[in-house]
Amino acid sequence: MLESSSKTPLIDVTNSCSSFTGDGSLGHDIEELGIEFTNSFKKIVGNGKDTLFWNDVWLDDVPLCTKFNRLFRADSNPKASIFDRVGWDGTNCVWSWNWVRLLHGQTKAEFEDLLRLLQEFKYETNNEDGWQWSLASNGKFTTKVLTSLIQAKIGVGNETLRNSLVPKEVGIFVWRALKSRLPFLYELDKREIDLRSVRCPLCDDAIETAQHSIYQCSKCVEI
Repeated sequence: MLESSSKTPLIDVTNSCSSFTGDGSLGHDIEELGIEFTNSFKKIVGNGKDTLFWNDVWLDDVPLCTKFNRLFRADSNPKASIFDRVGWDGTNCVWSWNWVRLLHGQTKAEFEDLLRLLQEFKYETNNEDGWQWSLASNGKFTTKVLTSLIQAKIGVGNETLRNSLVPKEVGIFVWRALKSRLPFLYELDKREIDLRSVRCPLCDDAIETAQHSIYQCSKCVEI
């Protein structure tokens, strides 16, 4: 069904939320705390221009390329947006497809399942695409809510991090240091990132590790 609407976008979250996801990112650190963070962002579709049909999470809890992998591999334009896929015949929402081969067997069955899933989709032409964050009751991402979730996790069994006299930012910094999740040169080198040197750029006396940078570096201890 196609719907036109003058309502404002449902979600007030910028595309920068994608920077939290991915290997070696803050999103990975948060996942290790037991917070289901990486998949907590879901696209809310407006006109579909900023949402990838196959690769974004918008119609189900997983991307359609995962749910319908055979069908995805048969698409001649796997990077198409929803806007590229949908049309309007004056009455109904019409989907356009361009397959690299005829569909049969399991691939055809996947296509039939996809069409059933698309039947309830409401296309809002006047709204921009947005994000919904499942970890917040109002669906909006804020660093305040995220910080509260992290604090609740890292405080377990660690009185230092639970101490109300310790600022939240310091507690998170200490936790990341203990988990070797701060971007010191030694940690970046272990992730096979090419660097000119792994020596401390401040004192040049040793390799830049968390231990060295926090309390061994001759320049840092002077601060």
